[in-house]
Amino acid sequence: MIAGALFIVLSSQALPFLLSRAARPTAIVYETGDSHLAAALQASGEFQVTRVKSQQELEETLVRMNAPILGLAVPADLDATLASGEQPELEGYVVWARRTAAPQLQADWEQRIARALGRTTRIHVEGNLVYPDPHSPGLVGTFAGTLLVTILVIGGLVVPYLVLEEKQNKTLDALLVSPASVGQVVAGKALAGLFLCLAAAGVALACQWPVVVHWGLAVLVVVFASLLAVAVGLLLGMLFETAQEMGLWVGIPLLVSLVPMTLMDRVAVLPAPLPALIPWVPTVAAAQALLVSFSGRATVAQVAPELAIVLAWALLAYALLVWKVRHSDR
Repeated sequence: MIAGALFIVLSSQALPFLLSRAARPTAIVYETGDSHLAAALQASGEFQVTRVKSQQELEETLVRMNAPILGLAVPADLDATLASGEQPELEGYVVWARRTAAPQLQADWEQRIARALGRTTRIHVEGNLVYPDPHSPGLVGTFAGTLLVTILVIGGLVVPYLVLEEKQNKTLDALLVSPASVGQVVAGKALAGLFLCLAAAGVALACQWPVVVHWGLAVLVVVFASLLAVAVGLLLGMLFETAQEMGLWVGIPLLVSLVPMTLMDRVAVLPAPLPALIPWVPTVAAAQALLVSFSGRATVAQVAPELAIVLAWALLAYALLVWKVRHSDR
């Protein structure tokens, strides 16, 4: 289970890893005026320079790449500063998830720019962290998706066996005639399933801890999503009699829950009534709440509607599960 969670989550890191291992160092440059810094860097042949036209585009590019890359905002008076003999100063930006690389990026690029311009240059990076936007998260959105996929896969493929094996071994019948109530039986199975989902989610979060900005909110979303995944998994275990039969059908609810997540950033172009329905899908709501926890500013109240949607679906699934268990001997 842990190996599977690692594989799913680390696959989302392939592109940032390749960018960090690029043969030529990469910088995103926004020139507020006419300066020859970007041209000088490109002319050296040592650097990969991407020019952008605005501060917003600079930040969006950094978020989209989510790699240890420096964004440079070049002042309009750079050439005049160089001509006067003064030390030029630039603003440097690093995406939040790569904040630990900021000091090294600053030192490296100060040396590289000094070689290209023939003048010592100062880059200010302190306080210039770029946070993802929940509505355009870049590669951080991929991590939110893989984290939820990890929870759903454990809930849909592992948790059902907590009930399925009880049914096959006839021990569920013994539980139902014991002093324990149906609710207590369901709660016991749910706690075991919740441990499995949270363990897998913990592995995923441990691999991607730099991405998380608001830990309390991220953990809360993971718990709500895990409660839903466990309820669906236990319900699947009650609906089928054999593992082979369940294996044939379990892909359908997984597909139904995952496909809307891929459409989150295309809602505006979807035909009616999909734009109105997709936000009510619990996996979409959980993904949106996770993205908020990865952004600069977030509160529980901000994601309360999304959490309410996930909880409502989870309670509905648990209600169906209790009903199914109560009527399983009829």
